[in-house]
Amino acid sequence: MGKDQFAIDANGLITTEEKLDREDPGNKDIVLSVAAQDSGGRVSYCKVQVTLLDDNDNVPHFHATEYRASVKSDMAKGFLVTQIQAHDADDGTNAKVTYSIYSESHPVQDILDIKLVHSNL
Repeated sequence: MGKDQFAIDANGLITTEEKLDREDPGNKDIVLSVAAQDSGGRVSYCKVQVTLLDDNDNVPHFHATEYRASVKSDMAKGFLVTQIQAHDADDGTNAKVTYSIYSESHPVQDILDIKLVHSNL
């Protein structure tokens, strides 16, 4: 693994050969075996472990597409209605999910410039 993803030049500079994806299971443990050979044919080896850092390339996904709850009208402020859950496949701070209530108070026509295009096909 890694032989097709990385290249090494005569000066020992290791570069990537393709875009790497941290979420690809094959990229979990990338270990490169590197050989150095002198002009007399003597060889030494080392291993280079490459750790892919996370790119914030995933959106959070809710565990359900719809949640329902019933609440009595006389409940006090702070009464627990329900708990929603979402998961983000990214790592570290890129996986942290925060929640807010989205307001649909503005009709689509107020936030989008919609133009009708007529075609005589």
